[in-house]
Amino acid sequence: VDKRPLFYIKRFTVGEQAAMDDVCYVRDGDAGLKFLTGTALRMKLKYGLVSWKNVMDEDGKEVECNDGNKDKLPREVVDWLIIEIEKLNGRMLQMTEEQRKNLSSLLNV
Repeated sequence: VDKRPLFYIKRFTVGEQAAMDDVCYVRDGDAGLKFLTGTALRMKLKYGLVSWKNVMDEDGKEVECNDGNKDKLPREVVDWLIIEIEKLNGRMLQMTEEQRKNLSSLLNV
């Protein structure tokens, strides 16, 4: 039985994209806008990552997919998920070859 993690992602709705834009762009006091990258990352995971399978804790128990547990994912996995979510939503970020190798070893693929 294949026990590799599976992640289920989706496209953002218009409402989800609007909510992200409303929260992530703030006035910086100089009549300009500032983009909150950390907030954007968490919101993209919140709205874009809808489920997973075979994500285990240290004791080998399956972990529920929820916002709190999304925050506990390894950074390399989050980087990869954000790229995939961005691609699905028509935005493209780049992953370096080293990031790809690190992710592959982390996910055992």
